[in-house]
Amino acid sequence: MERQSLSLDGLLDGVVDLLDDLLGGDLGDVVKDLSPGDLIKDLGKTLEAALGGGDSKLLDSLLDNKVIDPLKLQEVLNGGDLDLGELQDLLGGADLGHLEDVLDDVFDNGLLGLGETELDLDALGDLTGVDLEAVVTYVTGLVGAVLKTAGEATDLEDLLDVVLAGDDKLVGDSRDNTIHGGAGDDDITGKSGADTLAGDEGDDRLNGGGGQDRLLGGDGSDVLIGGGGSDSLDGGSGADVMKGGGGDDLYTVDDAGDVVIEGANGGRDTVESRISYELGDNVERLTLLGGRDIDGVGNDLNNRLVGNRGDNELSGGAGKDIILGGRGADVLSGGSGDDIFKFGDVHDSGIGKKADVIVDFEDGDRINLKGVDANPNEPNDQAFDFIGKGDFSGDGDGEIRYSFKGGDTLVRIDADGDGETDMSIRLEGHHKLDAGDFVL
Repeated sequence: MERQSLSLDGLLDGVVDLLDDLLGGDLGDVVKDLSPGDLIKDLGKTLEAALGGGDSKLLDSLLDNKVIDPLKLQEVLNGGDLDLGELQDLLGGADLGHLEDVLDDVFDNGLLGLGETELDLDALGDLTGVDLEAVVTYVTGLVGAVLKTAGEATDLEDLLDVVLAGDDKLVGDSRDNTIHGGAGDDDITGKSGADTLAGDEGDDRLNGGGGQDRLLGGDGSDVLIGGGGSDSLDGGSGADVMKGGGGDDLYTVDDAGDVVIEGANGGRDTVESRISYELGDNVERLTLLGGRDIDGVGNDLNNRLVGNRGDNELSGGAGKDIILGGRGADVLSGGSGDDIFKFGDVHDSGIGKKADVIVDFEDGDRINLKGVDANPNEPNDQAFDFIGKGDFSGDGDGEIRYSFKGGDTLVRIDADGDGETDMSIRLEGHHKLDAGDFVL
């Protein structure tokens, strides 16, 4: 990574502006004409004068706790620029985590002396004068208001780690930010860039803004807003509200109280669910996760429904749906519309009671077996031969036949050409099938 330099002008201007905002004074005119030596020698008195004879507790606390080394700061002022690799020397060799004690001394209730803490990474860049494009921004919420570097707090180039506490309001910048809220009910905004926002504990509100973002609610009942871009939203535990916005969004659902909100024409969106789930409006795809026996229901759109390793009931509803039961003995319903029942593996449906059941196969529907190799002994993927009601030939080629059994139609598949049934699919009702009913 290219080393970054901390602009002295940017630092001083930023400090003055910050103190103006925090303390309600106008320090610009007070410090602009001071020499570096005067600034070091008389900064405490300068602040007192600017505050109308008030307490210079901030500077005194920084100096007394050896967070700022005046001699090193004098060198920096004389030299004009501070390389970020020298920041630890400037701070007197102290662990930057020591700022927690300093800030606790200066501000009783957090960084701004309020009940919540607000950090704007754009303002941080203005304050330091540093181009943060090459710096990974990581914000996490822990106890205390702390500014420290990553790991052993010695390498600011690799990671800027800003630690905040309580109910935080955290704002990213235009780069790709990683922001953790930690404990408390946090409000986190990523702005533009491909951001990772994690609320962690508490009832949090996450807004990815522009870019392809990853939002993780964590514990609690959270609100996740993807914004523009194709976002990933996972509310975590608790009843969460997730709104993807534009783009092809991916939602993870694991609580019966989770709510997914999508607007019309908001992209092609997918819900991955660990519980039984019915797609809401404007969401096209549903994938069931894990191995539990859970169910999935589509909506009026052209849905793609995918089962898990358990025994699933999948119902497409209206629209031209694609339904994949996956492993397990599944019950499949396409509903109205020309639907495709897709099998990608010979193990996706068993024999006898382990066979998948299609409850409403009708004209226009098709059974897709293209993903099943009709002759594993030959290179590439071989297609099946449909032989109607005839017997398997056993000549080494994969074949499909059907017969009536009771009130149902039984589709039998010989996947390796040995004349034996390797896979079967049961259709409720009697259906006169031909090759056009299959995708081979």
